[in-house]
Amino acid sequence: MLILLTPVCCLRTVCSRRYCNFCLLLHICEMTSPQGMDELFWGRDHEDVNDWAERLTMVAEVRDLNGDKLFKIAKLNLRGRAKEWFKRLQPALADWAELKTLIVQKYGDVDVDDIRMKLDAIKQEPRERVQKYFERLDKLF
Repeated sequence: MLILLTPVCCLRTVCSRRYCNFCLLLHICEMTSPQGMDELFWGRDHEDVNDWAERLTMVAEVRDLNGDKLFKIAKLNLRGRAKEWFKRLQPALADWAELKTLIVQKYGDVDVDDIRMKLDAIKQEPRERVQKYFERLDKLF
């Protein structure tokens, strides 16, 4: 259970319909609390990444969050495979729009035949290091 230290801030009378640091922290606690577990994204096969992204976008609109704050909240809600995938990309990612595009590409519906063709076409070059080959392979997924 969350105890509000300053209800004025949460009613947005002090922070003018924008989240001050306390409100953002409170919101993050709410989204990662047991009541907000449905906002987590694990990257599992049965999860709908488009639905997850849309819910986060709606939360941002309702709570007047800018893209930077939404990006931070999205990072905190990634778990398991999705979190590991994000860690590999993190230095290159800096905003919600880019994260949303890439995560939907990664975990959204895929064309199996297209991926099979790409896998058949990709081969390790004669003097290519295994790490480089793996990076090219990983980009397919």
